[in-house]
Amino acid sequence: MKIYDTPLISLTIFVTFLVIIFLVKKKEIKKQINVRESLNESLKLENFITLFINNLKANRGAEWALLSTLNEYPEDEIRSLIIQNITIGSSIEEIFENLSNTFSMEESKRMLRIISRMISHNLKYFTYSLSSDILDYVRESIRLKNHIEALLFRTRIKVLVLSFSLSAVLAFLSKILPFILAFFISENMILNDINFLSLLTFYSFLSVSLYDTYIVSKAVFYSHSVLLSILSALTFVFLHTFLPNIYSI
Repeated sequence: MKIYDTPLISLTIFVTFLVIIFLVKKKEIKKQINVRESLNESLKLENFITLFINNLKANRGAEWALLSTLNEYPEDEIRSLIIQNITIGSSIEEIFENLSNTFSMEESKRMLRIISRMISHNLKYFTYSLSSDILDYVRESIRLKNHIEALLFRTRIKVLVLSFSLSAVLAFLSKILPFILAFFISENMILNDINFLSLLTFYSFLSVSLYDTYIVSKAVFYSHSVLLSILSALTFVFLHTFLPNIYSI
């Protein structure tokens, strides 16, 4: 087997491999809900609903309860929207309906729309019967999301360790695999052939290190997936460079 341009062939194979990987990746992950974003939104919603319900229970009308909530609520975006709706004469039900559009999570949108309908249907029943259940639901949702975030944090640590461990294992395999392949392909392979297999193995494992780390880190909502993928690949390159070749031992 004669090799005329080993680096060019290896690079071509590597680029082709990467193109295939990224074509597959386009189909592989749909946009997933960010747990931390969902948690922050639930906390914001709980704060608003708690203030509003407490003001309702202070024997005020819904409009006065909303105005009192505005004085206590710190979120400028929501305050601005409510003031804008009050200025144009929107009803309390319309304000809650419009407010739901400022939240990105469907769970938050549904909750505000339910409150809007209940206020419209029977304000007193909502204030003294349903409001406590709604608050309990929101708080339980926050508790569960906190638990999920804690689990994801531990999983991210494991992914970090496993990513660099995988790079180390791949670097070691990239040194011995060409000789194993050469032995099974032909016992009379020349050094150039082995170098070709080494380059092919190097580029293939580098792709695996980049791609696997990226996909796994995205699956656990790692915020710096690209950076982690690059660091994992650099670890592989560093170890591959400094590990001795078998034929030089």
